[in-house]
Amino acid sequence: MPGQERKASQNSRQTLLKNAVELLPMEGLEKTNFLLEEQQLYFWLEKGDKDPLEKKCYFVHCTDIKKRYYFVSKPVALKNLNKYLIKDFEGEQMYMSEVSSGLKKISKKKNTFEPVHVSEISKILSGKDFEELQNQEEERMLAYRSDEFDFEANLHIHANYATIWFNDSLIFNFYDDQEAWLKLADKQLKKFELSPHDTASDRQKEEVKNALAKLDNSQQEYNRKRDLLINHPELRKLLLNGDFSSHFDNFRAGKFEIIDNDVNEEGDFTLLNSQCLIINGNLNVKGSLLMKEGPKTGLIFNDGQVIVTGNVTAENLIISAILSPLFIAGKTTVTNILIDSHHIHAAVPPHAHILLHQHKPGNKNERYTYDKEATPYNGYISDESIYQEAKYGSSYEYKPDLILDKIKKGEQFLDFDQQVEVDLTPFKINAFINMMTYWEDYYGSLAGFEKLDGIYEDHQIKEGDIYPGAGDWVVVDRRSNTGTYGYSHDGGGISSVIIKSPKKHGVNYKEEPIERKVAPITLLERYQWISDLFID
Repeated sequence: MPGQERKASQNSRQTLLKNAVELLPMEGLEKTNFLLEEQQLYFWLEKGDKDPLEKKCYFVHCTDIKKRYYFVSKPVALKNLNKYLIKDFEGEQMYMSEVSSGLKKISKKKNTFEPVHVSEISKILSGKDFEELQNQEEERMLAYRSDEFDFEANLHIHANYATIWFNDSLIFNFYDDQEAWLKLADKQLKKFELSPHDTASDRQKEEVKNALAKLDNSQQEYNRKRDLLINHPELRKLLLNGDFSSHFDNFRAGKFEIIDNDVNEEGDFTLLNSQCLIINGNLNVKGSLLMKEGPKTGLIFNDGQVIVTGNVTAENLIISAILSPLFIAGKTTVTNILIDSHHIHAAVPPHAHILLHQHKPGNKNERYTYDKEATPYNGYISDESIYQEAKYGSSYEYKPDLILDKIKKGEQFLDFDQQVEVDLTPFKINAFINMMTYWEDYYGSLAGFEKLDGIYEDHQIKEGDIYPGAGDWVVVDRRSNTGTYGYSHDGGGISSVIIKSPKKHGVNYKEEPIERKVAPITLLERYQWISDLFID
């Protein structure tokens, strides 16, 4: 076979071929509440006394933590694992929403499969102890690439294992017969129209170099995050129990600046939206603690998070960022004004002297403790310019920048000495209009339809002319069992669609439809018309 003999380089062999720091247990696997090491293979192996090569395995692999590129395998016999890794793994990427469904299938096999380290898999396939494999010299490198497509594979050959780079994605193959494996690899790679070359391309060399450098940084971040979760179990609870399921995924993917000491600010302290910051200690601010809109990152994901593992004290806590959450693992004490925000996630309910919120007084708010509350509904706000009609939902929203400006100038906007009776009629009208102009759902629930979560990609649609990747969405008729329908984000039309994996979403296309005087699709269109009337 073509190839260039090359003396082994010692630079990253030990770093690459290693066991994972932690195994991934079967129990609760689908919750995805675990950290992953980049470019690491995590295996689950079939239990029992059968021939080890006949045993089946599953594996999960993270190609790129930051970009959220993952791969979850189907069950494969160990004797076919090398072929599977080359044939099915190349270039395929999944997001965590897709990974979760694959992991759910694996978790159901907990009685027949168990997590194992790479070293156990390599022992079965190569017959060699892991330490012996780690000490093997690289014998040569084989390069395969496509002249038509931007794709390349580099095989770094050792006596009983190969390190394989598919562009910047890394996998391993283990074998006891090197020549037989070389023929297998050559056959599989040529199926992808990859032809052998004497050397790797300059681009591929650069990609691997960058991937190795990134891998070192990624491992350091993994170790730091793992230590934080071990030392602060309440932080894990906050990340998993937040309002959005993406919190832990953002923590896993985020590239954080970590400050390993208390932060003490004499004046105001500003945190920016999209900032990834961990203060491993207390945060003490004598002025106002602010979270504000930062520069646009241009990233698909906003993985900004600010985490404080200790206590937080501030004169005022004012949040105007629209995406980034603030996690506080300790106690929070605000000596003056705290503006209610769903971006605050605290292990202990924050205490404020004055809580400024948008809800009707008397409704118990277990997220905070406070001495006084001010809201547009109770008459204690003396300057109505500090709030405005909410853009979405049925409430009002505050103007954080204006409030901060008034605090600095010493201007009063609250008066707890004289309560003014508030006419609630404008609030009720505003709430009704806001509800009617919230266009996303078009009131499909009033027609007996349920919006299906988890359908965000075009390939999840089997039949139908809608594109979830561009903002379209799918509903299912729970009232009359007539099937699933798609809303076109751009055209506004509603049409019948068929989704892939209907069982996963609780959809049964074999159910007998219930006849109605008004056809369900007609009712759905009528509610959409009502919504459009208010929007226009």
